[in-house]
Amino acid sequence: MEKHNCFIKQLSVIIENKKGAFADWALLLSENQIDLIAAAIAETGERGTLRAIVSEPQRAYELLSEKKYAVSLTDVLAVPLLDRPGALAELLDLLRDHNISVEYLYSFLRKLEGDGVVVLRVNLPGEAVKVLTTHGLTLLREEQLKKQ
Repeated sequence: MEKHNCFIKQLSVIIENKKGAFADWALLLSENQIDLIAAAIAETGERGTLRAIVSEPQRAYELLSEKKYAVSLTDVLAVPLLDRPGALAELLDLLRDHNISVEYLYSFLRKLEGDGVVVLRVNLPGEAVKVLTTHGLTLLREEQLKKQ
């Protein structure tokens, strides 16, 4: 399986922990017709790290860079899961059984395969792709995230 079919691009943005900072970021995307698909923020005092999946990651990266945001693009995996007890536990157990560590994860809902999607960053991405696809799990591609 080729790399571009297995990974999606995630924006990682340093956001100041002050009133309106997240709103400013979201409005910038909105004004430029970039769809925010998923976001998670980890606050660490004066700043936070915002991780986001957007409809046009490269364009969003360029726009945010122009506006002097500290931003990077990261390859992550997006795995659709059915909404049932144990689905996430089974996925994580499978990765653990193959010595793959999850660095972080977050989830979102979107009309796709399954009921929800888990975004994962792992220590061994290539191995994770092999393990997940060998066990019949689907990995989403960038174009599948865009609204039809």
